[in-house]
Amino acid sequence: MKLKFNLEEIMKEHGVTGTQVAEETGLRPQTVSELRRNIRENIHKEHIATLMNYFGEYDIDKWFTIEQ
Repeated sequence: MKLKFNLEEIMKEHGVTGTQVAEETGLRPQTVSELRRNIRENIHKEHIATLMNYFGEYDIDKWFTIEQ
């Protein structure tokens, strides 16, 4: 099983790029890219909170999917 972070899908829904997300949230561009591509092993809860606030999406089930 794999826990997938759905940042890519949420970015598409909101019509924003990784560069925009990084600039407007203060997260490093590399961090946003790694989260978007699901190559990060650990996700800081502060990053999740920052992204949830930025997108106005607070349903945790929307942010994560369990893949088999």
